[in-house]
Amino acid sequence: MRPFCLLLFSVILFTTLRAANRAHQPFAEGAEVELITLQKIEPMLESGAASSSQSICQYRISASDAPFEQRLIVAQDSDHVDPWLYVYLDPQSGSRAAAHSNPSVPRWRFSDFSSATGIELYAAHLNQDATIDFVIIHYSGGNGIAAGYATVGLLLSADEGYSLSVVESIYPDPSDFIRLNGKSVFLHCDLQNADPCRDGKAHNFWIYNVLNIEGDSLTIDNAGHKTFPRTIFYSFAPSSAETELLEPSQKTVLVARSTPQIRRCHPQRAAGE
Repeated sequence: MRPFCLLLFSVILFTTLRAANRAHQPFAEGAEVELITLQKIEPMLESGAASSSQSICQYRISASDAPFEQRLIVAQDSDHVDPWLYVYLDPQSGSRAAAHSNPSVPRWRFSDFSSATGIELYAAHLNQDATIDFVIIHYSGGNGIAAGYATVGLLLSADEGYSLSVVESIYPDPSDFIRLNGKSVFLHCDLQNADPCRDGKAHNFWIYNVLNIEGDSLTIDNAGHKTFPRTIFYSFAPSSAETELLEPSQKTVLVARSTPQIRRCHPQRAAGE
């Protein structure tokens, strides 16, 4: 009974903290925000049964606008040499091991969290071309606020194949992908602390940055949107207002600390490794 209670408590805590983040969004409640439609794809075994294990998570992609039916695989290195998770995009129906050893199958180093659990995969038209793109969200599995830290991968269609861009964010979900001023963007979120603030106390703040999705790349684009970056006081009451608890110099420091590091991943091949 105790393990079940611990699991239930963890789920409630994660849900509560995620709701706290959702109550401090950069747009006021009722604001008209154009969401990008993301279709969730469930992990599947080749037999069709749902599956997600410690070392591998497979998805069968058969969207009508995908270039071909294919598998997207998130897995540890088959030799377990390092804890990195790799993303494979395999047009064949062979095993994960076959995909790993096939030099024609591209793979990208994705996340340094060693487990392939806690992964969500979505299909969407992000860069507004004719080919489907993919969003991979991999939660760290931490405790408390740290449970919300995640690796977000955008597998974007390119002239030849796909390109993967990776960034760390906190409590990401499909509603963070929107069209803003005609651009497709991802709202990056971070949590920062300042002490003391104007009231003489220490407080936490949600920091939002705009990441522009264009072509096969992801770039910081706060300058293109006059209301960003946003700094919102993490309070008990829901709020979307820019904080007045910080001096301008303090806000500048917090925004600088929250600037996301975008990692452009180059595909690797099995041959020659």
